[in-house]
Amino acid sequence: MNPTPGQIAAIRAYVAGLSGAWNNTDAQIRAAIAASSVANPVQQATVPKPYTATGLLGVLSTQSQGNLVVFPAIHDLLVDIQTQDSANVLAAVSLLAATGKITSAEATAIQSAVTATEPDPSWTSTVTWDLANLGRPIDDFDIEAARHS
Repeated sequence: MNPTPGQIAAIRAYVAGLSGAWNNTDAQIRAAIAASSVANPVQQATVPKPYTATGLLGVLSTQSQGNLVVFPAIHDLLVDIQTQDSANVLAAVSLLAATGKITSAEATAIQSAVTATEPDPSWTSTVTWDLANLGRPIDDFDIEAARHS
């Protein structure tokens, strides 16, 4: 991918700001950029919060848990929970509530857990300079383009 003129200017400005014994080799530029952390310009996203069978079944009364033993699709429901297939879990919960296998309050509690979100735990507050400024790791072509443009 060719760097944009703005990306080339950003690389040049970054390299110009470096001090010390600098030979401007491609390897030095890549190492300096990779070692530089800056604030992540991307906002932290909100993602679905994982749920477990233990957590979802834990909101059920003993009677409701017993009702699930005879639920024909219990195996499918447990697979859907394990694979985080929220649409199928929610459909099953609606069916269970409609048929009286679980209470409406239990259904609401499970629905809340299945649709819960949280800040993305994989997001980091700092990223390398190249990710913040180029949106991707810098490569030799970027450095060469910045040198000769």
